[in-house]
Amino acid sequence: MPVELIHRAFLLLPAERERTFSEYYLRHRRAARELSGLPFDLPALGAPYPRSSLPALEAAQWVKRCHPEQFEAYDVALYEAFFRETRDISDVSVLGALAADLDMERAALERALAGGQERDAVWAEYDMAQRQGITRIPTVQIGSRSISGDVPYAEYLQAARASVDGST
Repeated sequence: MPVELIHRAFLLLPAERERTFSEYYLRHRRAARELSGLPFDLPALGAPYPRSSLPALEAAQWVKRCHPEQFEAYDVALYEAFFRETRDISDVSVLGALAADLDMERAALERALAGGQERDAVWAEYDMAQRQGITRIPTVQIGSRSISGDVPYAEYLQAARASVDGST
């Protein structure tokens, strides 16, 4: 049975405002690092935090539309920039540099972001998620089951096997 992975935008921080790494953010990073074994960076308490998730989601939407063959690599680059390197993925120059690193035209992405070309598409995906009852990330739907938050890989595997076996 084929599996289809569909990435959708989900705004965590829609409004622009100054933010810093609080104990709340760091606690979640620690838990994710322990659960996944991935090298999540733990910045200092009070370090700058992205002002909004909208620019990164708009950039990903632009890549998905203009360079679909590069989307997966850009998606990974965004996650690594934020979680491993603690870069500000609300900064257009950071998003442009990530695109350039993958041989996409930096200036074209930066123009798209400045013009808000992908904003409506991002908001439409967010609104759709809200209507479906999705309130946090990650949310993965496998068959009829939704899995949300930081869960062990085994839970995803169990849901996938149940879906293939037809028991969900």
